[in-house]
Amino acid sequence: MLAELQISNFAIIDRLSVSFKPGLTVVTGETGAGKSILVNAINLLLGSRGSGDLIRTGSQEAAVTVLFHLADDVDPAELQASLGEFGGPEVVVKRVLSTSGRNRVYVNGQLATLGLLSQLCRGLVSISGQREHQLFLEPEAHLEIIDGFGGLETERRAYGQTFGELKRLQSELRRLQRQAQERQEKEELHRFQLEEINNTRVQMDEEIQLEVERERLRHVERLRQGASEAHQILYLDSGSVLEEVSQCQKMFSDLGNLDPALKSLAQTLEGVRHQVEDVSLTLRDYIQNIQADPARMEWVEERLHTLKRLMRKYGGSTREVLAHADGLQQELEASESDEVEIAAREEELEQIRRQALSEALELSKRRREAARRLSKAVEKSLVSLDMAKCRFEVRFDQEEGSDPSRTFRAYGANTE
Repeated sequence: MLAELQISNFAIIDRLSVSFKPGLTVVTGETGAGKSILVNAINLLLGSRGSGDLIRTGSQEAAVTVLFHLADDVDPAELQASLGEFGGPEVVVKRVLSTSGRNRVYVNGQLATLGLLSQLCRGLVSISGQREHQLFLEPEAHLEIIDGFGGLETERRAYGQTFGELKRLQSELRRLQRQAQERQEKEELHRFQLEEINNTRVQMDEEIQLEVERERLRHVERLRQGASEAHQILYLDSGSVLEEVSQCQKMFSDLGNLDPALKSLAQTLEGVRHQVEDVSLTLRDYIQNIQADPARMEWVEERLHTLKRLMRKYGGSTREVLAHADGLQQELEASESDEVEIAAREEELEQIRRQALSEALELSKRRREAARRLSKAVEKSLVSLDMAKCRFEVRFDQEEGSDPSRTFRAYGANTE
């Protein structure tokens, strides 16, 4: 219920506070007493247009604040869906008009939108008066009235949940279809790129190994000459390193008989001699094997050219080229799975459609029954007002050009 109303700098009112008690409240007074100002202030909280003309002359802002005590028949779950944690059994709503045009809405001290304000307060207060705010004149409120009269809130909420799932699945299906379409448009290009990479038979870090080989082939003569000179110095020449080390090793071995401390040096030189021999043998094999090979050089150059062309298109290295190929393969595999996933979503969506249609048809049937009872109840009340010949009718119209088995709305399906 509306428990308290506070108005400041609104129209001709400087400051006003009115408390309301449970039950019917009638505001009376002669013309000009300010009744319409109270109504206009409450209408601001119902979402009516606010302008600077409503601000009291000489003031910068006008404010209307109301305190609602939530009744037992108010569904806190519905309020909480809009407000979040509204804190206890009370709701404080405030609307501020400013001469600067920066109007504000607060719900429980937090900024809110005008749409939320209208939605919230319409469910908490209704003003009835000549040409004033009346729920009977609002088409969007008609079903709420019938559902409330017929006790159909549970069925309406159940359908609302099914409708929400229906919209979610429709959105998901559209996303999958767009994704599949985009993949299909790129599929031919992806297959071409993957085939190009696979046909080249790219190996990991192949370009690094080929560049090393190219440098070796470019400088065969220099490498052979250097290796030959080193082999001469180490092994072949008179007074070679091997010969000198062998002589020193023999000398320390003989002197070791006189001083055991020198035997360790002889053993060390023995190891050096073996290493020099190993290096010499390796150089000999290297000299024998390294040869100029123009055909191999040409192949290496062509292969590097091919790899660099791929690397310019798909990445800066063979590693990146292979990673790109893996990504292409995954995209193509995903394209094949899109059809399966879309088919599964379509089947799931059709099941939800059937469920939504079933719930909507049942809700529509119950609404028509409630509407007939409401018509009779209103006409019965009109008799007591000496309006016995008046008729009250609730009529359901189907939207033109719509398929009643497929047209769903948040409040129900478009059924006959």
